[in-house]
Amino acid sequence: MLFRSILGGLEDTNTLWYSQNIFDFSTFNAVAPEFSNMLTIGVDAWHGDITALGWMDDKLLIFKDQTLYTMTGDGPTASGTGNQFPAPNSLLSTVGSTNQNSLVVTQNGVFFKSSKGIYLVDRGLQTSYVGAAVEDFNNLTVTSADLLADTDEVVFVTAEGTILVYNYYFNMWSTWNNLPAIDSCVWQDALTIVNDQGQVMVQDTSGTVWTDNGRFVPLKIQTPWMTSAGMQGYQSTFKCFMLGNFRGNHLMNVEVRTNFNPAPIQLDTINSNIVSGNNWGGTPVWGSSGPWGGQFIPYQFQVNFNAYVVRNQAIQLTFYDSPLSTYTEGYTLNSLTFEIGVMPDGVRIPKGQAVG
Repeated sequence: MLFRSILGGLEDTNTLWYSQNIFDFSTFNAVAPEFSNMLTIGVDAWHGDITALGWMDDKLLIFKDQTLYTMTGDGPTASGTGNQFPAPNSLLSTVGSTNQNSLVVTQNGVFFKSSKGIYLVDRGLQTSYVGAAVEDFNNLTVTSADLLADTDEVVFVTAEGTILVYNYYFNMWSTWNNLPAIDSCVWQDALTIVNDQGQVMVQDTSGTVWTDNGRFVPLKIQTPWMTSAGMQGYQSTFKCFMLGNFRGNHLMNVEVRTNFNPAPIQLDTINSNIVSGNNWGGTPVWGSSGPWGGQFIPYQFQVNFNAYVVRNQAIQLTFYDSPLSTYTEGYTLNSLTFEIGVMPDGVRIPKGQAVG
């Protein structure tokens, strides 16, 4: 299967054309692809047209809208001898892809965008749904997908401007906003995108640029809905302790939501200049301006919840920074610790919602 070009999406939408071997082992050089109407193979038409093709290891992945096929083998030689390709084998999967641009190969397998969201077909040919955390973005048009191997990230670039970023080491999703693109690639280990105006932007990997083409880039972190009292339980949430690193002057905004209500009921703003300047020892960093062991500026603060926030079923926090005088890296967030008390007898239901 290696060293051949495979064509799909032709007049017969369920026929693949494959070339002769495009690597000349006698001279160790690549040669131009050569096709023939004798070098074709059909795919079962039952599940519709072929919509995308991908490679993984020694396998050709053949995508349809709602299913996936694989094909292996070396195929015939230039003289027609040797084994023919076997018929493509269905994975009995209920997901496929109609977006060729969304396919990207990683060490874990091939990621792809389906009509149901972002999936992974792993090296054992098992499909799994990995895009649950970003399914709110399923309506976006993925124009390209790339692997950033140095940071263990898969990026899905969209025409609308939201880049979906999956870190497969931490199994976490994030988004980069306001970056519409019609295509992308990895150039010198950096994501490079081009928009519909022909403007090309290259990701900064030096750690010295904190804007997107001159625009401030906030770091926004939102927790899931958290409860210590279990389903339909009741809890008292008193305090939240945040531990992170100060990276540059900024305003830290903390929004508090409770009881699965999307509207925030509390907003606290912390000036990093005040917080980072109150370290133990009486100096900006204990031990002098050049602390032993290198520069380390701890960033710690505590959020006290207002009285009407204390008792709740669940709580959610959102952190995001705002610039002060200049655009900087801002902050990193390492951990959150809560002071919570579990209340007995479950959630308190208002009388207007109680029946019987």
